[in-house]
Amino acid sequence: RQRNSHHRTLYNKQFEVLFSHDLGSSPDGKLSKKMIEYGKEILTKLRDIAKSHGCLESNMRGIATAVFRKAKNGEAFLEMIKKEVGIRLRCIDQDLEGKIGFMTGLSFAKK
Repeated sequence: RQRNSHHRTLYNKQFEVLFSHDLGSSPDGKLSKKMIEYGKEILTKLRDIAKSHGCLESNMRGIATAVFRKAKNGEAFLEMIKKEVGIRLRCIDQDLEGKIGFMTGLSFAKK
């Protein structure tokens, strides 16, 4: 567990979900059904892990970045996750995405 003035890490594991790669190889500008199902599966796992640490589903949030702005079915994916998984995902603009990336880089540079 890590602590700082902003958060406490309860769980630290990454899952590789290659949405951008999938969209890049798409002939129709949409995320594939296989990728949509895999993304849903991973977000369901993360929801269940968060619940096991006491997080209420109604408090779960996430952000979605460029691939969901670009994909023709990106907004539909976010809505499906909200309805079927219970996690509210907000698609952020490029400016905020850049700021978050910069701040993430800074946090790793301080270690």
